[in-house]
Amino acid sequence: MGFCSICREKWTSKSLAHCHGCHKSFRSVNGFYRHRKTGACLDPETLGMVMDNRGVWATPMTEESKNKLLGMLKTPNPESHGSPKDETLAESEGEVGVEEEKCLI
Repeated sequence: MGFCSICREKWTSKSLAHCHGCHKSFRSVNGFYRHRKTGACLDPETLGMVMDNRGVWATPMTEESKNKLLGMLKTPNPESHGSPKDETLAESEGEVGVEEEKCLI
């Protein structure tokens, strides 16, 4: 679990990035770095990001990305043995290391 000692924000997502400069949280490290492209905090909204219902900023999927994802979901993979559910279950049965969340500047 992550925690910001300044703004007291807490999070549990391994992929979430919190900025100690502006105290905004981002769904991914890429989003965090995008808002710090100039070395200073930029307003995520001016970068086309949107805030979700948890107050986390993210870049919405483009129509092209949505269509590509839908196509992947509809097309069966002949190399896959078993259903995606089986693969997910197999992955979840292995040990998974817990990483500490990081506040980035």
